[in-house]
Amino acid sequence: MKKLTCAELGGLCDTEIKGNTPEEIMMGVGEHLKASDDPAHKELFERVSKITMEDQEGIDWDKGVREKFAAAPDMTQEEMELEREVPLM
Repeated sequence: MKKLTCAELGGLCDTEIKGNTPEEIMMGVGEHLKASDDPAHKELFERVSKITMEDQEGIDWDKGVREKFAAAPDMTQEEMELEREVPLM
């Protein structure tokens, strides 16, 4: 499992998004943006939800997330155990 922050994925904050694949990370940041009460997050979600993989912006973002995911270190066993102990909000 790896983790990237919302900001590392083009977002606005330091919330950690975790996943086992780049696709899980992409879905996680989308869910994070959509669930946020912050108007800036909502605005960003509305903008990015209109981007498709046919758009150069979508292609570039997908490529960037995949590169960042590949470069991110795996979470340590200790970090993953802590994740199991703390309920998600």
